[in-house]
Amino acid sequence: MNEVFNFNRLNNNAMKKIAFIILFMITKFQLFAQYQSVFVEKANSTNFKIAQIDYLDNSTIVFLEYTNNNSVSLRFDRNAYIIDLKTGIKYKLINAINIPSPPNVEFFDLPNQKHNFCLEFEKIPSQIERFNLIENDTVDNSLKLYNVSIDYSTKLTGFMDVDKFIAMTPMKERGRFFKDDNLVIYYKYKGVFISLFLTIDKHYGKYYSANLFIENNSGNNLDFDPSMIYAFFKKDDDKFDAEILGISEYQKKVNRKLNWQTFAYSYGEYSSARQAGYSKTLSSSSGHSNSAYSANGYYGGAYGSLSGNVSSTSNTQTVSTTYNGAAGYAARQNAINNVEQLVQRQNKIKESVYQNYSKRNTISSNTQYTSYFKIKFEKADRVEINIPFYNTEFLFKF
Repeated sequence: MNEVFNFNRLNNNAMKKIAFIILFMITKFQLFAQYQSVFVEKANSTNFKIAQIDYLDNSTIVFLEYTNNNSVSLRFDRNAYIIDLKTGIKYKLINAINIPSPPNVEFFDLPNQKHNFCLEFEKIPSQIERFNLIENDTVDNSLKLYNVSIDYSTKLTGFMDVDKFIAMTPMKERGRFFKDDNLVIYYKYKGVFISLFLTIDKHYGKYYSANLFIENNSGNNLDFDPSMIYAFFKKDDDKFDAEILGISEYQKKVNRKLNWQTFAYSYGEYSSARQAGYSKTLSSSSGHSNSAYSANGYYGGAYGSLSGNVSSTSNTQTVSTTYNGAAGYAARQNAINNVEQLVQRQNKIKESVYQNYSKRNTISSNTQYTSYFKIKFEKADRVEINIPFYNTEFLFKF
């Protein structure tokens, strides 16, 4: 799912829910009837139960209870409809409360976990005899309830409170989208939006950088403790712990790397400065000489003579060093200034690490919190990160 994410989506969905509940309350005295004795002759899943059907003035509300049978997720297609088996007329789904639509899913923490949700359809006839409730004709494992009938002799006097019904099993909706080529996984739960995406960081070692965003609209102040986060790597059939670095440990690694950079840079700057101000002059001189010679006498019983010339050339080079005090001083000052600028930049990096790294915080209602934490890199097929928050756990799989 490629999209540009809108952080107002959480509030928009909440407003839809509120609008639906207000509509329900407005029509409180316009209800035609409410029934709990609903019978399903055949279903492709026994995990669903119709708890009640309420007839409003302009729509029909079906209250459903779902029991998780070792499944990890649930969602409901917005193409659902009710069809009157007598007339063949279809009544479309108008709204679904407390259940996400594809590609998002409702995420379950435990087996046999229950979940309540409501489906609002176009108004069906008040005395409809039998109908089918179909989630999607083309998807085999979508919900299909056949030959549903209502015992009209068991009419109730009160209507079902939507807010209380869904509040018993709050939805933990999980979704995903892409932003700048990064996969972002998010959850919505009881007024909280929490998202996470991973990148690979090689600045101070090799790590997975987990970038976290939390928006708290729950009405409560919520405690976030990063020391409770745990992660796993999966490779083939093996699963092993991942090492998450706390703020102190990561700061030490950053400081160590930056200190070595400072040492190397300072050594180079000051070495160059020490050589500045000195200049060398090369001078050379050369000479040439020429000599004549002659000789005569007896050699081997014979008399003879020898004569010739001898010449030679010599070159001499002299290096002299002079020092310019003003140029040397300027070079030293420039080196000091460059090193100080580097230290200032590195101090900003250290401050940014401390400010933005995940630390324990109380997140007030109607506020947002962003941070990141590092996971020591391991080559694996999958990275799983579990973040405990708001009395539940949010599992992110990458």
